[in-house]
Amino acid sequence: MSISYSDNIPRIVSLLNSAKRDTSKQFKGTMAKIMNLIGQISASRYLQGPRPSRLGRITGRLLRSILGATQFTGGIQLNQKPQFRGSNESIRTVVKRGREIVGLIGSKVPYAEFHEEGRGAFTILPKKPGGVLRFTGTNGEVIFTRKVNHPGYPARPFLDPAVKDAVPLMPAIILKDVDELLARLRG
Repeated sequence: MSISYSDNIPRIVSLLNSAKRDTSKQFKGTMAKIMNLIGQISASRYLQGPRPSRLGRITGRLLRSILGATQFTGGIQLNQKPQFRGSNESIRTVVKRGREIVGLIGSKVPYAEFHEEGRGAFTILPKKPGGVLRFTGTNGEVIFTRKVNHPGYPARPFLDPAVKDAVPLMPAIILKDVDELLARLRG
């Protein structure tokens, strides 16, 4: 059986609601597939440059956190040992809240939010009072200073546009999984 928008959706919902078993695991898996798609779109379209309009890859930490060190199968998280910094900083959660399946994708990398949303000017101070900052300048010289007045970051979103790009692809993923579930329920 193949479902399209022209089919009788109330009949399908009724069949799913009358199932003798909980179907939320199937739909958690569907949500996990959608989140993986969003991560792949973000990584390929918005975290590979070109700068300055998009983020470029410098260390790959943010990229690894968006792709995620953990992959999902059927709504069950499979834990893998992170091999590189950033890979264990992925946020991927799928939960059932009442009748809804909710997915959350993001990054625990400290600067991820600044890039997604932008950040105004700020001052960087040494961690220890009276200490100095040390960094390499643009032409390779080592610089020591007591503070840096950073101009801030322009917003260079990488998740929001990936979600928008994924929206047209989501119905096909959902319908395929619904087809498979209906076949099993009837089977």
